[in-house]
Amino acid sequence: MIKRNILSPLCMLILILLIGCTKETSTSNLTTLDSLIYNKDKVNAVLIFKGQEGTPSKTISNDTEVMEFIKQIKELEAKQLSKGEDIAFMKKGEKLKEKGILQIKFVEEYPFNSLTSGQILAWPDGTIYITDMKTMTGSKRTVSYITTSKHPKFYDYIMGKTNPHHIDASKDNDKADPQNVHEGYKVLYSFLEQKNFDSITNSAANAVIKLPTDFNAIKNGIKIGEILKHRNQLSKQNNYDFSSYLGKKVSIYTAAIKSANNDTFDVVLLLSENKIIGYWIDYGKKDSKHNMTDFILLVKLLG
Repeated sequence: MIKRNILSPLCMLILILLIGCTKETSTSNLTTLDSLIYNKDKVNAVLIFKGQEGTPSKTISNDTEVMEFIKQIKELEAKQLSKGEDIAFMKKGEKLKEKGILQIKFVEEYPFNSLTSGQILAWPDGTIYITDMKTMTGSKRTVSYITTSKHPKFYDYIMGKTNPHHIDASKDNDKADPQNVHEGYKVLYSFLEQKNFDSITNSAANAVIKLPTDFNAIKNGIKIGEILKHRNQLSKQNNYDFSSYLGKKVSIYTAAIKSANNDTFDVVLLLSENKIIGYWIDYGKKDSKHNMTDFILLVKLLG
């Protein structure tokens, strides 16, 4: 049995970046992610960290949920990275600073000894990176792997565990194209940067909705048309008018923003073909009847 004391996320990241000076390894080695989670039958907790936070944002310790989590990565193919590939991928550590990165640790004997049996990193576009824990000791370099394809649905799955308001864009929304979702997030983050908005880590979410055919629409007894008409008026104040997109499917993106005085509010964007067609700010005034933010309300009614 592998025995390791659990390391803080920052220490683990430092170790990952300490690529040794040994010879290049073959990149033809393929494996599956679950094969790099050791002692799976003894893993009794999954710890999820957002960015480089030192405290887990979510701890899963229910046996059934832990097994389900491991099942999510079963048979996902990964390729071993050579020393050069690893360095290039990590961009001298800059890759670890990207928005939306999640760290997932699989641990044994939680909460007593909390021995790490596996650790992966996941990005919003579905890229998954895993370190072989067996190579973390000795003088040889740490060996890491990256998935041969992207798995945004897995990232959505993790986000669903950490954020109750996160909605999986692949569910009940015609399975949005992962590449378009990734490009959409790039548009969102670029927009936030242009506005000098300070977004809260991992608060972003997206979905696909179908706008009603007019502003008189009523859905489940809710005057969604009137709500959208008001939001479009707000949007037009920012030079975006989405009225011509009524009756069409669009993407909706949101992110929580922290102001200078630590107040929070949500930015809401409507996108079509990754171009902004609507934008307004939801200042946290949730719908009085349904207690929902604009994003949640629109997705539940129109998703």
